[in-house]
Amino acid sequence: MVTGVEIGSDEAHQGSADPDTTAGGGYARWRGRLKAETKAALYGPIAVYVAAHAVVVGLFAWSIAHQGGRFWFALSSWDADWYARVAAHGYEHQLQYSPDGRIEQMRIAFFPLLPALERLIARPTGMDPHHAGILVIWLSSVAAAVGIHAVLKGYLGHRAALVAVALWAAAPPSIYESMGYSESLFTAASAWAVWALLRRRWITAAAFTVAAGLCRSTAVTLIGLVCLLALIEAVRGRNWRAMVAVVLAPMGFIGYMVYLGIRTGHFDAWFRAEKAPYWESSFDFGKSTWDSLRGLAGFDGADRGEFLATALVGAVVVFGIVALYFVVRDRRLPWELVAWTVISVLFSLLTGGGFSSKARFLLPYFVLWAPFATWFARSRTSSVVLGVAVIALVGGWYGAYFLGPANHMSP
Repeated sequence: MVTGVEIGSDEAHQGSADPDTTAGGGYARWRGRLKAETKAALYGPIAVYVAAHAVVVGLFAWSIAHQGGRFWFALSSWDADWYARVAAHGYEHQLQYSPDGRIEQMRIAFFPLLPALERLIARPTGMDPHHAGILVIWLSSVAAAVGIHAVLKGYLGHRAALVAVALWAAAPPSIYESMGYSESLFTAASAWAVWALLRRRWITAAAFTVAAGLCRSTAVTLIGLVCLLALIEAVRGRNWRAMVAVVLAPMGFIGYMVYLGIRTGHFDAWFRAEKAPYWESSFDFGKSTWDSLRGLAGFDGADRGEFLATALVGAVVVFGIVALYFVVRDRRLPWELVAWTVISVLFSLLTGGGFSSKARFLLPYFVLWAPFATWFARSRTSSVVLGVAVIALVGGWYGAYFLGPANHMSP
């Protein structure tokens, strides 16, 4: 496993020195090299992402129409609708309970960054918050694709990193990269936080970690890693930027918890809201995940639709576990990247709640695709394109099965 990463500070030099414009052709050569590097860093990942994900969305749209559904409604349903409600109405001022004393589903369960961006777009333009959310997520997906490539190319190579982007764009749960869910926004924030952390750009890493903490609770694994490494650096090297990162990185997650505490009078308001009917999310050491997987073996034929839905999610979960094994064995990847992936995947699988959500919960951990991207990249381009296209077709069908009018399990 790689232990040496590119280490620098916020003032570290960015490549070669300024070009000597007095030398003949020097500036032109530097400009050409910069243009080529920018094209490789931006255009390549964006083009690959759009091409692969277009297959997913295209099949999804066709399938939704074939089922008599509405494409835009499907993209803005379920959690996407909750985020739009937050954008339109804000959060509750107090906890809400049903007559039997059970906590009810509330908007405070949904973190604020996505609805804040939806509101930022919707208010001046008059756009519906649902559609604003989809726009935010599309842009976030592109930012995430560029970030994934930027993180992986130094360890896998340019071609394999592009393949990793394509696989992430085509994966079975990838339809959520086009819905008003927070997965893509969280992936983008996490990828760029990791990119900065690997280069020891503490302030940048902390800033993106704050954004991740305002997206999802699973940012706690990223917060922990950034704070631990920054604290070690601050103590060892007396680096004031690292010390600032220790203080700044948790502020997104902690800030939202404090905000809800002041607003509702309960500083555990979010944790209470997560226990509402259907969500029922809490750390259970993987009991609910194991029970769902074990239940597949006891299928009695009573509900084939629900069985197939559980089997599809189970297949993604098993893939994630297998992929995690290969990630740990891949000695090209830096230990920071491996540690973040392992802890985050385990955190997602060991937390209870709706089993149908487990597949999309793994979506932000793009490193899971790294070993497979390397294998794919060794093949001919035509074989890579064919393989990604097949995966994308599965991804489009997967999304339509869960989100179509005849869905068997809520996402």
